[in-house]
Amino acid sequence: MKKFLFLSGWAALAAVVFTGCEHLDLATEGDTNRVATGTVEFYHAATLPADAEMVVTVTDPAPAPPPLVPGPDQLPLLHRQVVATALPGPAILGVQTIQGLGSSPLSFRVEFQADDALLRRGLVIDVRISSHGKVIYLNRNQYGLSLGDIGEPHEIWVESMH
Repeated sequence: MKKFLFLSGWAALAAVVFTGCEHLDLATEGDTNRVATGTVEFYHAATLPADAEMVVTVTDPAPAPPPLVPGPDQLPLLHRQVVATALPGPAILGVQTIQGLGSSPLSFRVEFQADDALLRRGLVIDVRISSHGKVIYLNRNQYGLSLGDIGEPHEIWVESMH
């Protein structure tokens, strides 16, 4: 009977100690220098003008707001005047501009900085092709970029604006 109580006590202690560890992520954090690669395809056959330029951007659609840190000359938090501020818009993390475009498919390679937590939330790849200062092709569908597919080439389809 004493052995049973002794063993059940150890089992209960082990259950309490080890159940709290399941949420810990022991994986090492990846390198923050990232590269998004892929191709741009056209839904319909396209002949691009000689001056056409393609801009590929990687953006964070909803960056975290800046932290609120009171300065030494500010009143305590309860006595401070509240000022409404706008949330930040999408943050551009990387851009590649390509001129002298050839035929479809067009290749891209965008370098940017992003940690694993940011990639878990998800980023967006946006493509715009312009000529004479006007956008002539763009991707209307949103293309996501995440931690699971950062190493794979992405195929982005663009549509005519005409």
